[in-house]
Amino acid sequence: MNRKKSHQSKLSPEDQSKLRAMRSRGPEEWMEMLNALPETIRQFAARIIWWDWFATRTVAERWPHLDSYLKFTTEECPYAPLVEALETLGYPTRTALTRADDPRSK
Repeated sequence: MNRKKSHQSKLSPEDQSKLRAMRSRGPEEWMEMLNALPETIRQFAARIIWWDWFATRTVAERWPHLDSYLKFTTEECPYAPLVEALETLGYPTRTALTRADDPRSK
């Protein structure tokens, strides 16, 4: 079992439901939600969203909506505000804590 599936199996039914709802969002909805975040944290949250929901798409299925955020560096990612932003975007707390500390988000 991969790390992501292992983590998800430990989540409560409510948290699993949150992740299922997030999976159904399209790029326009993600952009609308990201644009509602403070500018200082938006790029960091966008990179995590890209990795979690867009990175595995093939070129033919590509949605370029978040690509502009990939060029930003994340040298000083503020941990607590990022966790809060991820929760605002729908991530369960446990997942937000994990993702805010994931090297792929940096």
